[in-house]
Amino acid sequence: MTFLTDRTQQVAYQGTLSKLQPLLYGFPQGSVLDPLLFNMYTADISKVVKSHGHKNHQYTDDCQVYPGVPVSETVSAVDHLSHSLVGDVSKWLSSFVSARRRRSSSG
Repeated sequence: MTFLTDRTQQVAYQGTLSKLQPLLYGFPQGSVLDPLLFNMYTADISKVVKSHGHKNHQYTDDCQVYPGVPVSETVSAVDHLSHSLVGDVSKWLSSFVSARRRRSSSG
């Protein structure tokens, strides 16, 4: 068994333990590698944000988008963020999850 492979999980509820279940995705939470690995996995999200003319800041599981527009354009920038950018991030996330599943199932 290693740090990232051959891992299992088990749930304890009201004094009863579930069967051990294999963990097929992810990495252990709370490790010193969490911020680095998460940012490596999600680095491409910056490309999606930049393709819309915005900037972002990421740390661990947090991503902040900065529209960088004059105050007079705030309403239209928020409208753009809530439609176009969120749609593209959703597409990126779907392709990311699909790719992870393909890699996990292929070996």
